[in-house]
Amino acid sequence: MTIAVGSGTISPPSGTYKRGTVVDLTAAPNAGFRVKKWTGTDNDNLTTKTNKVTMNGDRQVTVVFEQPQTITVPGDYVSIQAAIENAKTNDTIILAPGTYHGAEIIIDKEITLTGSNPDDANFVAATIIDGGGYPTRGVIFGQNAGPQAVLQGVTIFELRIFHFARG
Repeated sequence: MTIAVGSGTISPPSGTYKRGTVVDLTAAPNAGFRVKKWTGTDNDNLTTKTNKVTMNGDRQVTVVFEQPQTITVPGDYVSIQAAIENAKTNDTIILAPGTYHGAEIIIDKEITLTGSNPDDANFVAATIIDGGGYPTRGVIFGQNAGPQAVLQGVTIFELRIFHFARG
C-alpha cells in the first residue's frame, strides 16, 4: 500500500500487508486544514479523519486536505439555513448587516455563524435574526454541534435558543 498526501500526514504512512488485512487509516491535517476526500479506501465518501482499506491487492490511498471556507449571506446563499446546510465542519458563515426572517435555524455541525463585525456593537445591532414571535421558532444547536459551533455578533429577536446535548 502506498499513500500520497499534502497539507497533512497519514498513518500508517505505507507498508506491506497480507491479502485480506483491514488497515485503519488516520489522517492528521496541518493546522487550518481538514479532510476533503479520500480515494482508494473502503469508503471514499468519508470526510472524517479516519478510514479503512482492505488489502485485496496493491492499493494506493490518497487523502486530500482543504482549508475551511468562508461563506457569505447574502452573497453565496440567500438564507442562513441554506448556508448552514452547505457548510462543512469549521467553515465560517458571515452575515451582512440586515434583518433575517424565517423559521428555525438548525446548526448541527461545528461551524461559526457570525455577523460581519462581531466586535462592533453597531454592526451587531444591525445584524438581526428575527423569528417573528413564533413560540416554536428558534436557533437550535443539534447533537453534532459541539464546542466548536459558534453563534456570535448578531442580535437575536423573538427567538428561543435550544441546545441538544450529545449522548
